[in-house]
This record gives sequence, C-alpha cells and structure tokens, in this order.
Amino acid sequence: NLLEVYFLEVSRTNLGMYVIGYERGYHKALRTYKLSRMRRVRLVGEPGAYTIPKDFDPREYLSNAWGVIGSSGRPPVEVRLLFRPEAVYRVEEGGYPNLQIIQKHPDGSLEVSITTGTDNDNFPLELLSWVQSWGARVEVLAPENLRRRWLEEARQVAAICDRI
Repeated sequence: NLLEVYFLEVSRTNLGMYVIGYERGYHKALRTYKLSRMRRVRLVGEPGAYTIPKDFDPREYLSNAWGVIGSSGRPPVEVRLLFRPEAVYRVEEGGYPNLQIIQKHPDGSLEVSITTGTDNDNFPLELLSWVQSWGARVEVLAPENLRRRWLEEARQVAAICDRI
C-alpha cells in the first residue's frame, strides 16, 4: 500500500495507534490502518511530496466512529436499539457517541438511535461487539443487516451452549 498519512489516532478502547490517510495505490481512498499490523514500512518520496487536503478534518472523519473506523467514505448509518429495563440506567448515564434517546416505553425499556460509521461493506462492524456486550438486555431493531448478523451470531452462541 502507498499511504499518504493524514492523521495518527490512539484508540480510546485499546490504546492502539492507527494511521488515517489516503491509500493511493490499490484502494485510492481514505483508509484507516492499525500501525502495529504494518510490516516493512518505509518512507517513499521526498518531504512535501503530498499535501493533506484542506477539507480533511479528523474530528469530522472520526465523528461517527465507535472505535477508529470513521466515515470510510460512505454515509453513516442509523442504528436503532431497544434496551431492556435492567440496562436502561447504564445507557442513560451517557458517554456513548452519537446516541440519542427516542422513547422510554411504559414497560421501562428504552429505544435509542445511534449514528455510526460503517466498514467498506456499509456495515456498522465496530458497533456490533458493543451491542453484543449487552447480551439479552438489548434488541437490534434496525438496520436489517445488523439485526440479521446479531441474531445469527446469538444463535451460534446458543448452539455452542447446547453442545456443552
């Protein structure tokens, strides 16, 4: 990969270093790479061989990130979740990027919306593990591709438990 480095980011979850930049070889797109996965790194070209575009704003790029994957050039997606009453107090404490409360239901459950970035397949991959960490205390309402994957992985876990 030939990468024009625009920004270095430290992930708040794993403290890993990530490089955000324009990959000008194969992908010809703005990409994020984990620095520790890079091998045989070498400088190519002279200092000043490229210019970071004036419209590149790392805060904007990372505004929909749940890890380090920002906009990936695709529009962010709205995820809708329904939290069970026993999880609501923690969700209401806040600290979750782009989470908005839609409705508190009479049974005490809480419907929320989260705007998040997607991977190259337009899937909110970074959000999936966070959703799964809530176990049975959350239901994915939308988008459909996330709901299907969440359900499929839950079924796989249940199948493993049935064999034990």
